[in-house]
Amino acid sequence: MNNALCNNDSLLVVVSGKKFEIVSTKPETYKQVVTLYNLYDFVINYKVLSTSTKYSVVKSHGVLRSHHCVDIVIRHLSAGDASNVGSLDRFLFEISRYGAEEIYGRKEIIFRVVKTESESSKSLPVGERPVNVRHNHADIARKLSRTYRPSAEELQEENS
Repeated sequence: MNNALCNNDSLLVVVSGKKFEIVSTKPETYKQVVTLYNLYDFVINYKVLSTSTKYSVVKSHGVLRSHHCVDIVIRHLSAGDASNVGSLDRFLFEISRYGAEEIYGRKEIIFRVVKTESESSKSLPVGERPVNVRHNHADIARKLSRTYRPSAEELQEENS
């Protein structure tokens, strides 16, 4: 869909990462999980779009209930091929209100194939390095919620 269909009342699209790396020598990195969060008080439709045929996307579209999340598995089909090293692929996440055709929010994420782990994130500035951590979905959703108020312990941790 083109940008003309994007509603002026745009919504924030919240996903678990912005940049992902696949190491061609490590098959366990060929599969990445991207979590899409619905922080709103209404149901949303979502789509994951890409022009690259090198990937399979599990749950590439669907309906997401209010205050829920969905894990979307993106798998590179041939990352071990030397011709894929250095490739940069983009995925576009789009959300809309349930039943509406207008796009209310968009977010792009990037997948990069590197040859070895040592060249992976060292070539990127610190703020742009991919983060490979397990996410506590409930904690992230709680902190992004409109009603979130940090506890005394959390405030103390931030100040120390």
